[in-house]
Amino acid sequence: MFTILKSMIKEEWRFHASLFGNLLFGLFPVLILLFSFTGSLLSPIIGYLGDPTLVILCFFILFGLTVGSFGLLGRKVMNRRFGQASMIAYSSRTLPVSLKMIFFNFYVKDLIYYFLFWILPYSAGVFLGALLGMVTLKYAFMLFIAVSFSFLFGLSFSFLFSTLYVHLEKLTSVLMGIVFVLLLFSKRLLGVDVLSMLPSYRFMLDGDYFMILLWLIILGLMSFMSILFMKADYASPKRQSSKNYLEFHIEKFGRYIKGSHFIVKDFLDMARSRGGLGKVLFSFIIPVMFVWFLLEVFTENFPVVNFAVLFSLFFGAITSTIYNLLTEFEIFSSYEFLPVTPSMIIKAKLRTFVLVNIISPFILFFVLVKTGSLDKILLCFTLFFTMSFLSLAVTVFLTGLSPNIMLYNAKVFLGYIAMLLPVLLIVMMVSIVNMEWLYLSWVLLLPGMMLFRMGFNKWDMAEQKGF
Repeated sequence: MFTILKSMIKEEWRFHASLFGNLLFGLFPVLILLFSFTGSLLSPIIGYLGDPTLVILCFFILFGLTVGSFGLLGRKVMNRRFGQASMIAYSSRTLPVSLKMIFFNFYVKDLIYYFLFWILPYSAGVFLGALLGMVTLKYAFMLFIAVSFSFLFGLSFSFLFSTLYVHLEKLTSVLMGIVFVLLLFSKRLLGVDVLSMLPSYRFMLDGDYFMILLWLIILGLMSFMSILFMKADYASPKRQSSKNYLEFHIEKFGRYIKGSHFIVKDFLDMARSRGGLGKVLFSFIIPVMFVWFLLEVFTENFPVVNFAVLFSLFFGAITSTIYNLLTEFEIFSSYEFLPVTPSMIIKAKLRTFVLVNIISPFILFFVLVKTGSLDKILLCFTLFFTMSFLSLAVTVFLTGLSPNIMLYNAKVFLGYIAMLLPVLLIVMMVSIVNMEWLYLSWVLLLPGMMLFRMGFNKWDMAEQKGF
């Protein structure tokens, strides 16, 4: 067991360090420490806007949810099991070890990896703030436990649901829909805020260590059941057809969409890998829910900011996660024998992004209806489209075809924050002064177009690394 675990940890480091070096990868947790330390220094100011603890814990639950969808990854990686993305975790058919043992080690590896790179640095920053008297040492210690538990809570639930999804796809989709509705309408339907009942938050309020221990046992059982029923041999009913679906769809859509062969390939990959809808739900809908909750808390404590306007702004900023999903296992070395350039593949991914992202305007319209903000529909859609365009341009410029990997580069991560955070803050301040001025946000299209053009040139000239 320990040999596999040790190899997986080495593989995780090599995977990232081979792309941008040991130093830049190793500096990533230092950035997390600095951000959390800065947050603890500002805690007296943030405290005037309300208790940030629930927001912090929800972030780590969300983080665990996005990390824990191992069950959904299986089909996608097995679809490319002989390609660049084939690693130890997906080599059970070539190693004399059971699939369950491999994924148990994979699960433990992720716990260690994210604990060292996220949870421990974040907690260390809070402890440094406690040493300076910004928060109490008791709060820092309890927050460390609560943050660790929150991540494990999200990881275990996500792992269980993703494993269920590959066995009972329709039933699991219905269950996720029910959970989604309960989280959105819990106050109205149940008269209680479900998020405020989270075990980690109750622990911060009550200090009940026994409750945390009990939940750890429950989460351990959930993870055990997920590993026990992990599935990677995806049998399906035999279907025979003389039709070449790639050529068929290219002929059907080629006259309307440039680069349709790459786009059709993306959709065929998602269809063959299955779990496409589940990946969208885990990688996009859940962050949208988190943004909704976070902004509700913020606007309740800072009512001069309009919720619908802020939601449109941040919703636009996170739509780039769809691009992250589409490029999750895309490596340009797979195309090197073809007469294509990296920018051609990126442009094709952007067109696929537009087709998949068609769900976003409907989500935004739903939010405006629910919050009674239809009178601001033009303003909100303006903010959404311009911020989405800029966020996507920044992602392409900084990360190319590998956003999920490159954002662990300390330099790239800092650049991403430096390019987007000032825009978000400026737009927020403008919305307080005069909301009508936000129509000028169309000016963001100019730097966005420049970043796209620079990004295409940058990645065409750059050496395309593999792993």
